[in-house]
Order: sequence, then C-alpha cells, then structure tokens
Amino acid sequence: MAKKVEHFSTYSIGSEENNEFPFSKIVADHLNTRHQEFILSNNDIMRGIIEAIFYNEIFDGLSAEIQSGLFNLYRLDAGKSSAMVTGYGADLIFGGVLDHTCSAERVNQLLWEQIYRTRWTGEFSNFGALHYGIKIKHPFWNLKLISYCLNLDPSLKLARGEVKVFVRDHLHSQQLLPDAITWRKKIGIHEGSSKNKIFAQLIGVDTANYEAKSLFSYELYKRFLTGSPIPESLMTSDFRQLVA
Repeated sequence: MAKKVEHFSTYSIGSEENNEFPFSKIVADHLNTRHQEFILSNNDIMRGIIEAIFYNEIFDGLSAEIQSGLFNLYRLDAGKSSAMVTGYGADLIFGGVLDHTCSAERVNQLLWEQIYRTRWTGEFSNFGALHYGIKIKHPFWNLKLISYCLNLDPSLKLARGEVKVFVRDHLHSQQLLPDAITWRKKIGIHEGSSKNKIFAQLIGVDTANYEAKSLFSYELYKRFLTGSPIPESLMTSDFRQLVA
C-alpha cells in the first residue's frame, strides 16, 4: 500500500517507559514512508483510555487499554489526515494472540472465541475516529478473510514455536520486510509501549489484573451512561476509587 499511495505516513507511539521506535523505523525506511514517532505521557495514555470508553462505549479493560494508542493518534493527527489504515484484527485471524503451548486442536476454536468477543468490546467502532474527523479502516477485518482464515490448517498459524507462521513465511519468501522484522518475537501493541503497565499503575493494581481494569472501565462507562462526567473533566480524578 505504501508503494502505491502518494504521501503515505506511518506512526509509532511509545511511552516514557518503553517504545518500539527502532523497529518501526526499520519498517518505515524499508517502505519509504513519512514516519513520525510520538512519546505519550501517562496522562495521554489515561486520556486515551477514557476516550475509548466514552466514544466507543468500551467497558472491557484490555480493549480500552489497547484502544488508548489509537485515540492518541486520532487526536495527534486530527486536521492533518482524513483517513487512517490499521492492521487491527490481524492477530485474531492469523494467530498472533496464540500461546506457544496451544494444541493444534484448539487453535481455530480459540481464535473464533476471540473474534466472537469483538461483537461486544467496541474495538471496531468508528465513533472515536469520526469525532476527530478521521475515517478509520481495518482492512484485515473483512468477513470473507475472517471466514477463510478460520478454516485454515492450524499449522499455518502456530508451528516451530512461532505464531502467524504463514504470514511470516510469505513475508520472508517475498522479501516484503527485512528478516529482523519478519521473525521478531510477537508482543502486543499495549505491551510494546507499556500502556498495560501504566494503566495498572494509575489505578493501583497489578499489570495483569484485567478484572480490575475491566471494573474501572465498566464503572466509568456506567457514569457516562448517566450523562456525567465528560472525559475532559476526569483528568484530575482519583482513578483508584473506581476499583476500590
């Protein structure tokens, strides 16, 4: 796509704790895009979480945490771009979310369960992007592609200790990306920027406590349903009280 679209821009976000800038730069240089890197403050990350809950009606902690990055990009790019394209959803259909210990018999069932979950998580809602005047596209989230991938042999998704196997093999055989990127260990977008750790710190829980993160999201969601408060009024709040 970058080779066919004029003035194609790419973005990478990080936090004051962590980022994946060296790897994103390798990709940007390879594709010759106009690349920008943004460091998000803890307040930026929490604002993104709050806006995800408000605009996309998300009440799931993991989804709000992941969406925080997108909402910050919407805000940073508002008025500069009219459209954005993401790779969101690719991990669900190609197996990027799988654990290496998953049995072959469970691969497609587990992926279907994760895909089905998106029916209520609000992850693919476009209200937040539209609020910032951006048309958001997730090309991988296509019903025909989802159906096709769910029926692929599990060994194409998990094998040799690798996830997204047939995607990596294709990238390597066609030299579409440098091998340093193609064979890099898969980590979540919320992990590479430490949004998962920062969200937990701000509400006073352990990083892996997604029950508490979802409780926070749900309590905030319920407040929004009553019409108060709006996101901007929350930035000085004591977030810990919502999971007490």
